[in-house]
Amino acid sequence: FTYSGNNITSLDLTNTPNITTMWGLNNPLASIDLSNSSALVGFNIDGNSLTSIDLSNLTNLQWISTSLSALTALDISPCPVLNNVYCQDSPNLASLNMANGNNMNFPPNWFVATNCPSLTCVEVDMVAFANAVWTSAVDPGVTFSTDCGTVIPLATSLTIQGQGGATTITTQGGTLQMIPTILPIAAQSQSIFWGIAVGTSLATIDASGLITAVDNGVVTIGALTSDGSNISTNADITISNQVLGLESLLDAKFTVSPNPATTHIVVQTEEQVHAIRVYSSLGKLVFETNELSFSVEHLEGGMYTIVMETENNVSTTRFVKI
Repeated sequence: FTYSGNNITSLDLTNTPNITTMWGLNNPLASIDLSNSSALVGFNIDGNSLTSIDLSNLTNLQWISTSLSALTALDISPCPVLNNVYCQDSPNLASLNMANGNNMNFPPNWFVATNCPSLTCVEVDMVAFANAVWTSAVDPGVTFSTDCGTVIPLATSLTIQGQGGATTITTQGGTLQMIPTILPIAAQSQSIFWGIAVGTSLATIDASGLITAVDNGVVTIGALTSDGSNISTNADITISNQVLGLESLLDAKFTVSPNPATTHIVVQTEEQVHAIRVYSSLGKLVFETNELSFSVEHLEGGMYTIVMETENNVSTTRFVKI
C-alpha cells in the first residue's frame, strides 16, 4: 500500500486488515488508525505531520521509519519482533521507548535516532547493551535507561558567577555566594563541586559555593558538575581591602601624613619600628622599608595600605596617593 505525496491528512486502515507493508512518505498526515493492522510487517511515514502514533496491535511489525516527522513520542514496546527503527531528524521527538524485548536482535545500524534535539533519554531492554552498541545511534548526551521517567538528564553546559554578577569582595572577611547555571534546565538538581584553582591563600570556599575572603588578590574559583558529565569551568574574583593575610592586626599604633600624599610619607609612632610594608589595593607588596619617612613619588595614584611591624604589634592604616 502506497500513498506517498498525496496530501492525505487522515488515514483509516480498519477496513484493510491484510495490508503487510505501507509507504506514506511526505504527506500532511495528522492522524492514522492502525488498530486493525496486525498483519502489518513494516511501514514508512517519513516527512509526515503526525504528532503521535499507536502501535499497540502491531505484533508482527518488523520495521518502521518515522524520520523527518512531527512525532513527539514513539513507543515500540508492543511490537515484540520489531528490529529496525529509523526516527532521526525529528525535532519534536522527546519520548522514545525502544524496550520491546527484542533489542538484542537488532542488526548493527538498524536503529537511528540522531538529530533529535528534544530527546534526552531512550528506554531500552538493557542499559549495558545500549551503551555498548547504540551510543552512535543517538545524539551526544542522550542517556539509556530502563525507566526514563526517573532519569535526570546529564548537564551539557556550566557557567558560574558571583551573586548579582559581582566579581569583587571589598570588605574584610567578606563573603560572596557563587551561582552556577546548568543546562539543560532539568539537570539543575545536580550539585556542584567547588574549589579554588588559583589563590588558595586568598580565600576559602565551602560546599555550597560561598567564598570567604582572607587576603588581597585575584582568586580563581573552579566548579565541576557532579552528575558524571564532568563539565568544569572557572571564574576570577578580585579581593581587596583585606587584612593582607595576617591573622590578627591590632588597632593602628601610628599615623601617616600628609594624607593624601603626593611626594612623600611621614610615619608618626612611639614604638620601635622593625619594618614598614606598603601594599597596593590588590594586595601586592610594592615596597618595604624601616625608615619613618619615605618617598611615594614612584607610586601610581590610588589607595594603599601601610602595615607597620614592631616588637609587640602589627598594625595598619591607609593612605591615598595623588
